[in-house]
Amino acid sequence: MAMKPVLWSAVIVCAVCFPGIAAGQATNINQVPNAGFGGDLGYRFGDAQGAVVPDYWRAFAVGGGGANVEIVPLAANALFPGSPATNAVRVSITFGGGDQGFDHDLTPFSFQPGVSYTASVYIRSANGDGSSQGVDIAVPVFDVNGFTGRQPGSFSATATQAWQQFSGPAFTEAEDTSGILAFRLQDDGGDNAILIAMPEVEGPAYVPPAVSYPPIYTMGRQFTASDRWVGTHVFHWFMNYGGQIQGPWRPVEGRGKWTGEVPFWRDQIKDMMDSNIEVLYVHLWNGFHLQREQFFEALNQLRREGYDTPLVMPFLDPLIIWGENGETIEVASTAGKDEYVRWYNIWLDQYFRYNTDDTAHSRLVTLDGKFVLNTWHGNPDAIVNLSALSRQDVESRLIAYNADRFPAVNNGIYQIGTTNGVAPSFSDELASQFSILAYEAYITHNGRRTVMLSPGNWDQNVRDPGLFLARDGGVHYEDVWDDLLAEVAGGGGPPIRHLFLKSWNEYDEGTGLFASDPGPPHIAPSNTGGNNDVFSTTDNPREYIDTTYTKASQFNNHAARDSRFLWSDFPTSLSAGEAASVNLLVRNEGNQKWSGASGIRLSETVNGHAWGPATTPIDAVANEVSRYGGVFRGRPVLFEVDVTAPQAPGVHAAEYAMTGGNGAAFGETFTFQAAVGEDDVQAGHSGAFFNPARNGEGNYVEILDGDRAVVYTFTYRPDGSGPAWFLGTGAIEGGSIVIDELFRPTGTPFGPGFDKDEIEFSPAGSMSLGFVDCQSGGSGGVANYSGSEALGFERLLSRAGRISQITGCGRTPHANAGLSGSYYDPARNGEGIVVQWLTNGDVLVIMFTYDLNGEQFWVFGLGTPDGDTVTMDALYPAVPTSWGSGFDPDEISLESWGSFTLTWANGCNAVTFEYDATLAGYGSATRNYSRLTRLAETSCPVTN
Repeated sequence: MAMKPVLWSAVIVCAVCFPGIAAGQATNINQVPNAGFGGDLGYRFGDAQGAVVPDYWRAFAVGGGGANVEIVPLAANALFPGSPATNAVRVSITFGGGDQGFDHDLTPFSFQPGVSYTASVYIRSANGDGSSQGVDIAVPVFDVNGFTGRQPGSFSATATQAWQQFSGPAFTEAEDTSGILAFRLQDDGGDNAILIAMPEVEGPAYVPPAVSYPPIYTMGRQFTASDRWVGTHVFHWFMNYGGQIQGPWRPVEGRGKWTGEVPFWRDQIKDMMDSNIEVLYVHLWNGFHLQREQFFEALNQLRREGYDTPLVMPFLDPLIIWGENGETIEVASTAGKDEYVRWYNIWLDQYFRYNTDDTAHSRLVTLDGKFVLNTWHGNPDAIVNLSALSRQDVESRLIAYNADRFPAVNNGIYQIGTTNGVAPSFSDELASQFSILAYEAYITHNGRRTVMLSPGNWDQNVRDPGLFLARDGGVHYEDVWDDLLAEVAGGGGPPIRHLFLKSWNEYDEGTGLFASDPGPPHIAPSNTGGNNDVFSTTDNPREYIDTTYTKASQFNNHAARDSRFLWSDFPTSLSAGEAASVNLLVRNEGNQKWSGASGIRLSETVNGHAWGPATTPIDAVANEVSRYGGVFRGRPVLFEVDVTAPQAPGVHAAEYAMTGGNGAAFGETFTFQAAVGEDDVQAGHSGAFFNPARNGEGNYVEILDGDRAVVYTFTYRPDGSGPAWFLGTGAIEGGSIVIDELFRPTGTPFGPGFDKDEIEFSPAGSMSLGFVDCQSGGSGGVANYSGSEALGFERLLSRAGRISQITGCGRTPHANAGLSGSYYDPARNGEGIVVQWLTNGDVLVIMFTYDLNGEQFWVFGLGTPDGDTVTMDALYPAVPTSWGSGFDPDEISLESWGSFTLTWANGCNAVTFEYDATLAGYGSATRNYSRLTRLAETSCPVTN
């Protein structure tokens, strides 16, 4: 996804920085979910009525009672002067009975010990006769055993016909608990109706762990038909007092820690990664939406930190969404088809709500470019006439809703269905997903063979008589894994590509792989089956995690040892002999775990270790080696290395790689070049720089006042389809220019069809330029690009030799140097020209713009001025090459585009720019451009 367009001038004159990911302060926030009462994903329980219930909330009426809920929009200032526009909820009691009201029972908030909490809410009587209305606001407290019997923050209020805010008593909990807000109307005659708005319980915000590097998002794996994956089903019906709580195998951390909140999910996802699982079938049903969203937020946080988290897909559950409520949808009708696909879109909405980066779409499972959908039974008691639902019905609706944010839907879908039930007729693959009581199940459909493996099954705490399949300490799980690996090695029958591990955490059914207390199982009093079982014969809480890791390493397509360098703050320039502390972020990409015990470490591999220590060990504490037994695949490791610059001026290389116990390097090699010299960046560094070995691309540097710089990079697209350009502003730090974020604008055509509002400024990574000296001849300097995975631009390290000067390095600019800089038309924000009046008197101009299809385009020329006018022939890269390692200067062909004429007739802050293109379709025009940047230590010439 491209970022929201920003003003061109703001990109130039303001720094856009990545400050890193910091913990910061735990500022108090409202704990109440969806206090603005938006959405329609809430639910009705019992005899409650109402067209829609807001997200996360519940209308309930039981014991013969009746209640009705409706959402009422409120304009700004309706509650109090300055109040925002929001929604209120109108709750009315249609019939008094056992219990009726409005709460958020499935989305509680957590109470932290020792923190003071107070509930408050705006209420108003909605009685049609103008009478007041009494209401009880309860704050019940829950622990792992359910309702504690305490309601310390509860209060009652009498609402009038005017909005009033009411607050309850402050209270503090002594241990981790949960709570909700519940509203119950007093039966005091009249209509018994009330309006509720902006409920609040103030408490501390969750603060993610601090890391010392910028956000690191990387592209997810794009599966092909020949790839293997290990996947498991992930459920999200967990809170520390509710959801599924009757499983036989208690989590090793205690069931009360299963809050469904972000910290819980972070740990669970890391455990899944430690199991070598790389695909998650995430449950999709009509409850516990907030817990699913918290799962997506945890994914985002880990990805932001550089983790290669498992990819996700929706696992639709028709029997709960529709069948469990006694409802059905008729998918022979348009309305039924819409409703069916709407739930997949709800899942995607929730995912993209928390995953907004440019690589987010790549973390959804695709197969040969198609979005993978998974569904459980579409039996007639949930979906009527499922055979009438076609692939095109689903694909067209997904495209209509998701085409821009998730391009893969345009390629179609790959459908997974379930055996022993009704699956979509267009299912590409079937699997046994909670359909068979067995340790293993092999299914072939359409020539595709899948396997389900299960550690066991024991749901007799919640069902009578229920099902039982003994774990016997883990022996059966190992056996069926060995069967699978033997089957794969044997090669008989259709190849096995997709492995379904029955569940990660289907708690009540006892099928999970999560780390558990290896002691005796929990057997509920209602469980009269008489069975018993052993979780692990070795009392290992991570029995099934360890087994899955070991066996999956033999099944998946990954190398045993592999690595990838994600980020470094290695300085682009240093003074001779200068010491620095450098960070390198490296990710394990192989099946083998990294640890000191395995002898794996970061090593400098060239130049006789000229920069510092030969090796750097893994920090066992920071990387939780004792918990996981090493650094698992997909986890990043931050190494801190103390380096010292060589004494000799020039550009010096450093090279790092991960090495094993025998000293052999594996995975990616990180190469860096730093300019070692004595000069800081100064005004004389303004000019153009290039790498002679990469002739045909380069950087235009403008040094501004205030130790700032603007850098334009003119280059080519990764696929070789045409030109590309970046721009960014950065800080001058000694001998370097550091740009935290480059932008790559695209999206509008050249000429009269240009529309600045169509331009998308996509983040294109970061860069830094380092210089040995101002002249930057000879060894020159270095240019380092972090690249952008989302846009396809790989990391690049290149030299930076000077090819033009503007002010000269002697700090005595020539008379017309002040005419140099960037110019643009505010009405055409997003394109412009860079002008360099060179020390030899010539004028270099490059136009950054777009081609006729809205792709990036650049044209340049060099001419000799005649007074205040200069005319020049203009060239463009008619035959391009590719960015990065694919660059070949011999592929580039520069051809005539037309001509430029620039005239400075009204001082130095505006220029008339005329072009006359000979290339078909570009025409001719005159633009009146305003100055955007002025170079440091220059001023307007007295005469042009």
